[in-house]
This record gives sequence, C-alpha cells and structure tokens, in this order.
Amino acid sequence: MQCLSCTFENFPGASLCARCGSRLDLDDVVIEPPRASPRNTATTVRRTGNRLRLLCPDFGKLWRSMGVINPEPIDNRALRWSFIPGLGHLKTGRRQWGRVLLSVWLLFFMLMIVGIGTHWSWFMLSGMVAVHTLAIVTLFAANLAFETLFMRAAFGLIVFLSFNFFIYQPGVWFCSRFLVVVPIRHSPGGDVIQDGDGLLCEGAWIRPTTYVPGDIVLYQIDTLIVGGIIIEAGYGVNRVVGVPGDHIMLKKGVLSVNDVEPEERYAPLGRILPIGDYDVTLGKTEYAVFRTVAQWNFYQPENRYVPRALARELSIVSLDDILGRVILRIRPLSRIGSLE
Repeated sequence: MQCLSCTFENFPGASLCARCGSRLDLDDVVIEPPRASPRNTATTVRRTGNRLRLLCPDFGKLWRSMGVINPEPIDNRALRWSFIPGLGHLKTGRRQWGRVLLSVWLLFFMLMIVGIGTHWSWFMLSGMVAVHTLAIVTLFAANLAFETLFMRAAFGLIVFLSFNFFIYQPGVWFCSRFLVVVPIRHSPGGDVIQDGDGLLCEGAWIRPTTYVPGDIVLYQIDTLIVGGIIIEAGYGVNRVVGVPGDHIMLKKGVLSVNDVEPEERYAPLGRILPIGDYDVTLGKTEYAVFRTVAQWNFYQPENRYVPRALARELSIVSLDDILGRVILRIRPLSRIGSLE
C-alpha cells in the first residue's frame, strides 16, 4: 500500500505510514467483485432455479425430523398381530386396549355387512379404518410423545390413508370380483323384487359364460337417445326370457318365445314397457331381457310409434352387458332368501 504524502510503500493492512506517520485513507480502496451479465441465459436459468428452490419445502429435512418418531424400539410382534386391530395389544399384555379396539372394529364390521350396498356401509368401512389407525398409533404412543401436535396428527393421517387406499379399498375391490350387492330403488314390479331389497349377485370372476331362461340377471344399461325418447345409463335387474337363437315375438302386449307363451317362472318381472308389436330372432350373443322399469323420458306422448332401435334396447341385452346372476336376497331380513 502506497502513502499519498510521501509515496512510501507500506505493508499491506497498515493504518499509518511507516515513514511520515500520516494516516492512510483506506476508503479509497474499493474492490468490485466480478458480476455475471444479467442478459446471460445460463445466469437467468440459475437464478430462476435458486428462487424456485427457496420456495419449495425442504422434504429432506422433514424426513430427517420424522426419524425421531422412533427413539424407542417398537414391539414387532405387536405390529405383526395388528393386522386385526386389538390383537397386537392382547398379545403384548395390553388387554384393556386390545378388548376395546377389537370390539369396536368388529362392531363396525358387522354394521357394514348389514348395510352393504348402501352409503351406510361406506361410513362403517371408514370407521373400521379409523379404529385400525388408532390401534397402530397407540403402539407408537411412547415415541409420539416426543413429537409436536402437528407431527402426531400427520403420522395418524398417513397411517389412515395408507390403510384406506392400500388395504381396505383393494380388499373391497377384490371381494366385488366375486360378489356384488345391488340395492333396489325402483321395483321392476311383481312380488319377486320390491323396493328396498338388497340383492347378492355374481361378480366378474365367477359369472357364467351362458345363461338359461328363468335366470334373474344384473345387466348394464347404456345411454340411448332415439327420437323423443332418452334412456339414461344405469343398471337393471330382470329375468332372462330368451337365449341366442330364440324367436321372440310381442303382439298386442302378449309375449311368446318360439311361438309359445312362457310360464310365469320364465316371464319378465312385472309388466313389459309399451314398446309396440315386433318380432326378432336373437343373435349369438343376445339375450331377451325385457325391462319392466326404465329411467327414461318420453317427449312425444301423442306419437305411440316406438322406433325399432329403441324396442331392441328395451328387450335385448348383449352378453357383454350382463354382469352376473342374482344369487339371493339379503335385505330386508324378513324376506332374506332365494328369489324363486
């Protein structure tokens, strides 16, 4: 560093000149760091990335902080037996907790079975998941005591969602591949099926590949718009009247199959909808299943003519649209049993 008074070279960092004793003015020393050009594309990209990283939460830090949830060892035997809530507590000596959890979980399970096929059953299923979550959380109670309220709530929510989406919902889907419960809200008429009935039907994995006359089946209804008539999508339940190759004829409201009027046990459930007179021979994958109740709107009351396409939709069901046979009635308890 050079003195401005005597031009003597001083040691770096000195505040006074070594020769004349003059005070050195350090304010005149300015070091400007090199700066990147704001118009540089790479600089703009780096700056934008840095700003985005500052806005994102530090998930690594959150994960590391969750590691202290388990400062004490957990009894693995209790966790293994907790596939049913309460069993893990009973196996490890916490009998009071075990009895309560197991009893409440079984109560929700029975109520779900009673109301299966209704919205009530989904509430009961959620109750089962909640009790199962409580059973797991209580096993971590000593460890969670070290955590904040937010962390305890987050841990419980993660357990609840994990049970619901990875165990219970897949379990419901798996069971529905074998059996399906169908609530009846609009009776097809007659005494066989009535409003409020709950029907147990075959699932996709056990349904047959062919059906015979007299089978009561659950079938799918697709949306159809023909002329002034709109049929809404949904599901129907009725009896198979004709099978592939049969000749079906409807004349003046009288049904005949292969020129013979069917017996009552082979006839449709209730009164056939007014679809006019027609006759048809069923194809290889077609079944005659007349609808006796349909969700439809008729905007041409003065026109009694029903298009042939609509008549087929109201009387013929493809094999692919038949979801399975009705096995028995499970609700109400006063009418439980076969539909025959």
